[in-house]
Amino acid sequence: MYWIIVIHVAGSTPWYLLKPQTFGWQACNFWDAIARFGVPIFMMISGTLFLNPNRQVTTQHLFKKNIARLLWAYLVWSIVYTIYDLLTNNRPVQLSYIIEKLLLGSYHMWFVLAMVCLYLAVPIYRLITARPKLLRYTLALMLLFGCLLPSLLTLLKAIRPLMGLSGLRMYHALKTLYHASWCQFFTGFSLVYLGGYWLSQHDFSNKQRKAVYLLGLLGLLYTIGMSGWLAKLFGKPIGVFYDNLSWNVLAVAAAIFVFAKQHWGSWPSPRWLAKTANLIFGTYLVHVLILYLFIYQLHIRIIAHNPLWFVPLFSMLIFLISLGGAAYVLSLIPWVNKHAM
Repeated sequence: MYWIIVIHVAGSTPWYLLKPQTFGWQACNFWDAIARFGVPIFMMISGTLFLNPNRQVTTQHLFKKNIARLLWAYLVWSIVYTIYDLLTNNRPVQLSYIIEKLLLGSYHMWFVLAMVCLYLAVPIYRLITARPKLLRYTLALMLLFGCLLPSLLTLLKAIRPLMGLSGLRMYHALKTLYHASWCQFFTGFSLVYLGGYWLSQHDFSNKQRKAVYLLGLLGLLYTIGMSGWLAKLFGKPIGVFYDNLSWNVLAVAAAIFVFAKQHWGSWPSPRWLAKTANLIFGTYLVHVLILYLFIYQLHIRIIAHNPLWFVPLFSMLIFLISLGGAAYVLSLIPWVNKHAM
């Protein structure tokens, strides 16, 4: 959760106000790139839990508890962020604007809807995970059509100004061919969800683990290097290599997942950790509001400090206040704790 806050801190005002040629922007790019594994890791962990055949998961339970809770949370926090927006922005109140804000919520709430869609597909996913060969076949197709090919197109699109006419023709041909295939069943976060379960079940040898760690390191360097180099070269922010489904981000997430499984998977969970885990979803929902209050109400200017140290420290402050303050206090309200966190 902390790393997702780092993304939102590093990618807030500095991303748009600083020039890519400056040290400050490159420092924000450094932290933004490091933290990008945060979203895939969340989904991998969820896939590990919900797709395990040893855990009984019924469709009724999914709808009545998990999906209903997410939809209630989306509704409640859409109202909260809409109210905040109306109170802090000097604009005429229009019904169409209010409806739009209620439907869209805050920018970070896309994750809630993404999880709803994944939960809807859990009964189908469990049919796949029950057959190991089918799971490997499905993951191979998802890796190809949902990660590797889109990552290649992203790279070619980013470097289009550097390519000649033949390169541009190749890019457009590959793009047209990819979209003409209509292999959308194998795209999206299904790869991450199913992949998290597979990673949790696969028995990695020492050499395989080292290969995963090396690929993760290369992915991290690729994210930092390509984003920083192209942004500096073109004089504008380049964020396409931050995509949650790009090979580089998923490589980092997989490496961290495998490392955690290897070194911490057998540790008993202390009681405080279980209690903290119950507050993570609430922390995710509320942290943007806390960030808004610091940046827009208290006028904390990230670019007024050295982002290399200020981004991680300020992110930790937002995390602790969101977790130990807002999320914990809200969890003491029974209805909110049950339906909106």
